[in-house]
Amino acid sequence: MTAMILKLVALGVAGVLAGRAWAGEARVLGWGDQGDGTYRNPVLKADYSDPDVIRVGEDFYLVASEFHFVGMQVLHSRDLVNWRVIGQVFDRLPIDAKYDEMRAYAQGTWAPSLRYRDGVFYVYVCTPQDGLFMWHTKDPAGPWSEMVTVKRVSGWEDPCPFWDDDGQAYLVRGKVGAGPIILHKLSADGTQLLDDGVEIYRGPVAEGPKLFKRGGFYFISLPEGGVTEGGQTVLRAKSIYGPYERREVLPGGSPHQGGIVELESGESWFLAFKSTGYLGRIGHLLPVAWGEDGWPVFGDRGRTVERWTKPKVAADSKVGAAGSGVMKPEVSEEFGAETLGPVWQWNHNPTSGAASLTERSGWLRLRGEAAAELRVAKNTLTQKLWDEAGVVDVKIDASGLSEGQRAGFTFVCGNVFYWVGATRREGVLRVRYEGEVGPALKGEALWLRGIYDGERARLLYSLDGASYVDTGIAVQLRAGQWKGARVGLFCYGEGGGSVAVDYFRYRYAGALAEVAVDREVEVAAGVQGLWCEPVGVWDGRTVLLYHSFADDRDGPGDLLKRVAQELSAKGVASLRVNFRGEGDKARTRIESTLTTRIADAEAAWRFAATQRGVDVSRIGALGWSLGATTAIETAGRNPAWFRSVAVWSSPSGDQEREMLSRAVAKRALRDGEATQHDPAWKSVTTTRVFYESFRGVNLDVSLRKYPGAFFSVRGSADHLAQYEMQFMKNRAGVKAPAESLLIAGANHVFDVFAPEKGHAERAVEATVGWFLRTL
Repeated sequence: MTAMILKLVALGVAGVLAGRAWAGEARVLGWGDQGDGTYRNPVLKADYSDPDVIRVGEDFYLVASEFHFVGMQVLHSRDLVNWRVIGQVFDRLPIDAKYDEMRAYAQGTWAPSLRYRDGVFYVYVCTPQDGLFMWHTKDPAGPWSEMVTVKRVSGWEDPCPFWDDDGQAYLVRGKVGAGPIILHKLSADGTQLLDDGVEIYRGPVAEGPKLFKRGGFYFISLPEGGVTEGGQTVLRAKSIYGPYERREVLPGGSPHQGGIVELESGESWFLAFKSTGYLGRIGHLLPVAWGEDGWPVFGDRGRTVERWTKPKVAADSKVGAAGSGVMKPEVSEEFGAETLGPVWQWNHNPTSGAASLTERSGWLRLRGEAAAELRVAKNTLTQKLWDEAGVVDVKIDASGLSEGQRAGFTFVCGNVFYWVGATRREGVLRVRYEGEVGPALKGEALWLRGIYDGERARLLYSLDGASYVDTGIAVQLRAGQWKGARVGLFCYGEGGGSVAVDYFRYRYAGALAEVAVDREVEVAAGVQGLWCEPVGVWDGRTVLLYHSFADDRDGPGDLLKRVAQELSAKGVASLRVNFRGEGDKARTRIESTLTTRIADAEAAWRFAATQRGVDVSRIGALGWSLGATTAIETAGRNPAWFRSVAVWSSPSGDQEREMLSRAVAKRALRDGEATQHDPAWKSVTTTRVFYESFRGVNLDVSLRKYPGAFFSVRGSADHLAQYEMQFMKNRAGVKAPAESLLIAGANHVFDVFAPEKGHAERAVEATVGWFLRTL
């Protein structure tokens, strides 16, 4: 690690987001509930490996493998698509000293089964070297019973209990190494095995059996072929001991190893995992149909599904239907409750009193234990990693650290930890991260940030919550020890000290651009704007975005929001200006003029120039249609303000002649106002004073006054395409770069209202790339 680090500035989102609002709010992402009665796989885009799911009445419950993480989460849903974490089965594994001594990586709870009988929920699980264990409860949210040791044994895996019609209980299981499948008789209360078991099936890497009965047949659904390349097989027999017929229901590489549930509507569904690299094994939901021959057909005729109609559940059980909320597990934490949220899991068993939420109201107190490194440090709190991109913001108070202790934020990749935090060294609180001792803290507080975009992640810190430093650590996220990558909090070292954590704010999405945060600002009296903060680091580059007759809540405005998000993901701030006197879909009367627009645009530049971290020599502007006119006129009147200007669908030349020659303008000049109807968008009413404000305006003249970089984008089907060559002539003799892009077939608004957004996305991509090259 080089001692030199690049100091960059980032706006802190810590004060903008409410802690739990991000993950719990109604957000339609590229997976899960789509808000229109359909869903996209996966339904759980996090590491829920080897899931088992059951239905009890109108409720669904799910558990999954947790291995060395404590404790096992219980998830609840009303529709199999929208899930939340409601509790944990246990808070420690009192099985062996290795779980206390950080020596059980990749061991712990493998492929549990969840069952319900006579008002009681049961969880059965094997640990590969320790035995077969069970917990029970009447409330799946907890508390659960103490652990019941069914059998101390090594080499077992993946148990599943089954109570037959005559009351006889059985347990089917696998053997570490994937096979064979063994059937035991089980006591009625589920606490004891009654025999040594009988082999009932041997297959290619056969594991994870789920036993159930339907139509007079005993069925075993199980994966075969391994974690990454496996598929799903179903066995059936008239006798529980076989012989079993075999049928492959999903080919290799499909989602596999999971549970089947039957709904009150008669539908059946299969929730299983698919291995996906650094995220681990994520949850997919597939329909199951039963053929006339009594065999199940998984997915779409034996193939997985990408998008499908949601399960048919009772009307009052529907979540995420059009107009209602889409639910995702809550992952952010303000630590205002009396207990930790059930999304948190310890790495191995915690020590007594490891965490407190009462010693300091609104803060988590995390106590450190002596350890040589983070891999063996007790009391490390973790969460699963969600989706393809995300940002975690953490604020800590390091004043409680003992000499030599370390505390902070970490990315967990199996048993490899990448971290940034604080330490106390010779009595002084300092930043500390892998291989480096950083500067002294300005006080007791330290702000930490983790950013990931696919497999690549970064670690940052701030001494003031605004100016961030990238540590330069090249984090490569990976699954390991059978678990996907994670995020976490830690405190370790001798002396009995602790760290206080103010908040843990976690935003995730399918791309880093979607994690960008808007902040409403008042640019000037009566002029509003949306400041889009850079995700992660920021070197002061800023772009002002000027729309046409729409703000950010309309189609064209949404496209400028897309520009803002993409710029944010690349470390560029932006300000979308909502001009005075203009409206959205619900407001169609335009009270603005070009004169007021230019005044608002100039106010926006002055506002941006005063924001902390903005480099006034690296400000750009993008204008769309009338916004382009606004941008060119503003740049011409203030030639030193902008380093780079981009325009979309812009006119050129004499604007008085261009604007006042239109039929709608003639009506407005005659009658005082006029309405223009656009069936693809909305009706817009403009006034006489609006058109009169274009008198004397010539964009060619203004553009020649502007000395900076210039980029023009328009569609070939735009009625203003004739002006493109004139734009380039205006740049003759200007040393700054100038380029134009003509998008074949695109109209004036880049077909932003069309179902396919290819033209619009090309305009966004090209423009963002332009600013990255020229600012």
